[in-house]
Amino acid sequence: VKENQAANAAYTGSDLCTASTQATDAKEVELKFSHRLSKIVINLTGDGWSGNDITVKMRNMMTTATVDLNSVSFVGTGTKKDVVCAPNGTRSYKAVLPPQKVGQGEKLLTVTMNGAIINPAYPRPASIARIAPILAARIT
Repeated sequence: VKENQAANAAYTGSDLCTASTQATDAKEVELKFSHRLSKIVINLTGDGWSGNDITVKMRNMMTTATVDLNSVSFVGTGTKKDVVCAPNGTRSYKAVLPPQKVGQGEKLLTVTMNGAIINPAYPRPASIARIAPILAARIT
């Protein structure tokens, strides 16, 4: 996936879909598409989010994946990097990531607002699964 997904083209370019079908001798086949990576949505709630100069980064995320096409499994691999999230509406941000685990107490997010950096810790281990979870970050 792209490390900087702030631009819509980089965000959508990070997505990965695969298609499957049944063997047939028909001229036309029906392809069933599935998203294979995880969509993370971060919603900043509560008061105190002033100004439009907000950047959200997912910290220490794997940006590459090992793929097993026989079992259709995708596992995050490689060096961990920060990923800049794309805007997703008012005080909402999104990113596409390979499936991976996040350890307890790891710094999951960095929010920069008007030059000030906030590094909340995720309170428990998390698993970023292939089926897109919604991660709501309440930072006050």
